[in-house]
Amino acid sequence: KSFAKSNKKDNNIYKFDSYSNFVISPEYTGNSSISKRSFTPFELHISAIYFKKPSNWGNDVYVYHYSNDKSMNTYPYQQWPGTKMNQKNGIYFQTFYNQYFMNDDRKVIFTDGKHQIPSSNETGFDLVIDAVYDENGIIGISYDKPKSDSIVDDLRYGNLAKLCYKNNLNSVSNVSTIIAHYQIGNKSWTESPLKSFDSKGYTQYYCLTINLEDSDKLSVAFYNPDLKSNEQWDNNNGENYTFNKYSNFIKY
Repeated sequence: KSFAKSNKKDNNIYKFDSYSNFVISPEYTGNSSISKRSFTPFELHISAIYFKKPSNWGNDVYVYHYSNDKSMNTYPYQQWPGTKMNQKNGIYFQTFYNQYFMNDDRKVIFTDGKHQIPSSNETGFDLVIDAVYDENGIIGISYDKPKSDSIVDDLRYGNLAKLCYKNNLNSVSNVSTIIAHYQIGNKSWTESPLKSFDSKGYTQYYCLTINLEDSDKLSVAFYNPDLKSNEQWDNNNGENYTFNKYSNFIKY
């Protein structure tokens, strides 16, 4: 059976069949006063880690993750040997929600069921966003992210710092100007604008990829020219934020 409802705004008639969705979107009725703000938070977007397995390992590789902070080991607890890694074009990878990279105590161990890296009774490698691992630990940070939780076409990596900065100030509009003033190692200070993680700025995260080249440290402060003069700088109370290479550069 069909039903009809009059739209007094433009005298159109909306018709619905029984057992259908009775949803009218403002964008179709000409009502521009209502805006749609449905988005996925930064913490629930996915990133990946990658593993270059030794030649003497089997084809099935597992990654086991845990945390020294017991509050981060959420129920249900992961059972050994962990999760079987995806494999595409010879690249082993596993996706995680970004929230997993926002705690420095989380570790990873790789195994094929017979071999294990790091070895038994040794501390796992740090879980770092977009990190590429081999039997010795992290060897670089991937330039790219997986197209989905099961598709990786290529693996390019280097000594990269991927800054992710959250703008927590309520006085700032969705789209903000965030500038990173940074120093690579002992080189001269420079600056670059961060790009909004999403096109509308809803997540409040802004990102920048920096090539550290042969350096192993990054110092950074953040600047927002849109704010009042006494609120423009976030420089860790004058100490700047300092990160070592191959670590999570997430400020929230």
